[in-house]
Parts: sequence; C-alpha cells; structure tokens
Amino acid sequence: QMIVRHTDIRTAYLYGELQEELYMRQPPGYSNGDPSVVCRLVKSLYGLKQAARVWNNRIDTALKSMEFTRSSADQCLYTRGTICILIYVDDIVVACHTSEEYESIVKLLRQSFKVVELGDIKFFLGIHVRKGDGHYVLSQKSYISKT
Repeated sequence: QMIVRHTDIRTAYLYGELQEELYMRQPPGYSNGDPSVVCRLVKSLYGLKQAARVWNNRIDTALKSMEFTRSSADQCLYTRGTICILIYVDDIVVACHTSEEYESIVKLLRQSFKVVELGDIKFFLGIHVRKGDGHYVLSQKSYISKT
C-alpha cells in the first residue's frame, strides 16, 4: 500500500538563485528620488524570464542531495528506492509506503524551503484523486462536464 500526499512550496520562485547579473529599478516607495539608482538581484523574483528555470535548478539540487534520482523519461519525476516524488512548479506529490518516510522527506525539504502540507492527495493538475481500498481512482469528471 502506498500513501500519496500533496505538499506546496510557498513562494517557490524566490528560492531560485540567479546565475547572471541582473539589475532592476527600485519599486515605488523605496527609491531615494534618484532614478539612476538600481538594485542588483541575487535571488529570483516572480515575473523574471529565468524564474522557472532557476527554481527548477534549486529543487533539483535539493532532491539530488537527498539521494533522489531524476527520471530521464519525465524530468518532473524523482525516485529513491520505492519512493516517488512528482513536481509541478511548486506542488510536490510524495508517494511512499509509510508516514515515517513521508515525514523524513518533508523534514529535509523544510531545511531549505517553507513547506505546506496539504494532506492526502485529492486534486492535482485538474485530476480528482480518491483513495479506494488498495487502489486510487483518478477522475476528470468536472473537466468533462465543462466541455
């Protein structure tokens, strides 16, 4: 039996570390009146072209340091033994056999990120998930009803 739990990384893009020099004007309310004064960005911000890439690099590094291997077939899938982790931007799904395994993964993630536990998976990427007796049922009934 697998347990499948859903977590969220709060403000995920802000954890990305920029590899290039990038400057921005000061936001309104922070400037000293001199329009030539700019700020050098060290960390990523939402809205930057490279925000998704640098966040992905950051979570990839974190998971690999936890001895997870990235799948060559799906870059959003990581495995370590029988544990699977799926990532979609800041949403993380962990499938494992025990609550202890899950808690140890979340504990390690919390060393680097603000993690919000959303509990057993119920909805992910437009798919409703329901746990049955020894199985899971996936449904896109609401999506079908819209069309």
